[in-house]
Amino acid sequence: MESKGIKEAVATPQTQKEEQGKPVQKQKKTKTEVFLNELEASYLEEVGVQMSKDFDKIFCVENFAKKKTARIDSDFVKEVDRIINFWKQKKPKAKIIHICQFNKGTQKSKAQLTLVRQAHTKADNCCFYEANPYQSVSEFDAQLKSYPFTKGKEKYVVLEIEASDLWLKLSIAQQFKIENFIFIAGEYGDVKKWGDLLNKVRQEGGKSTVLLTKRYHITTKESYIKNFVGKADEVVHGKFPGFVGAKVLFLDKKDLVYKTLARVTNQALESKLALIRKDLWYKFSRLDAIEKANIFAKSYVSKKVV
Repeated sequence: MESKGIKEAVATPQTQKEEQGKPVQKQKKTKTEVFLNELEASYLEEVGVQMSKDFDKIFCVENFAKKKTARIDSDFVKEVDRIINFWKQKKPKAKIIHICQFNKGTQKSKAQLTLVRQAHTKADNCCFYEANPYQSVSEFDAQLKSYPFTKGKEKYVVLEIEASDLWLKLSIAQQFKIENFIFIAGEYGDVKKWGDLLNKVRQEGGKSTVLLTKRYHITTKESYIKNFVGKADEVVHGKFPGFVGAKVLFLDKKDLVYKTLARVTNQALESKLALIRKDLWYKFSRLDAIEKANIFAKSYVSKKVV
């Protein structure tokens, strides 16, 4: 028997097409905040800089690149426990949000998802992950219906942007009174899909967090944060390696494009860099980018939404 959630979400076979085909209501501007992941947060003391924003939330992101889900074991739970305890002591007033960043399309076993839920024990959230982002709507419905969210913690549903029947799965989660959604980014160029999706979360009174799997467009060097300013409530970088020996790029707060030092240099930046060892410039650039992205997002509020 189908649950109430799936019945309401799937009123007719054309529901998804009809919903996505409807004229989108004029989108109300959303105040977007860009947060640090715990790797970026660890750079603060190492680089020795202060940021204007006192972050009340830190995202601990565990990256399972190349489908290395074999790492999900009891040792993984202990390691996450250690990391979360560290940040709880370091930032006692901040919320610590734990997210697993799986490679696109990763299949997760029931045992692995149980361990992932256990890893959230010390965090301030509990996340639901699809066993398979390409599973059917009925399978998603059954999995979510039986998921044992931890009492007293913020409930999140994590969805990949490439997931099948994404619109319907979002609708089902909303029927289950889920308000917090984390979207694992991709398809950065599909502005309409992202706009409609994030608008749907907002219209239902929910909160959206976009986890970026890349920092910027490989050709234009435009930060992908820009795609979500005014649309998502929160944006955070996922985990991706820095390239040793790569050219250090700095974010220009005017257009959120990463540029060489020569193209963005100014007295303020030069003064900061003069106090930082050159081998720490990459780490500083990561923090500087978050700072400038938040300045850009704040200034966006006074601009007209297109």
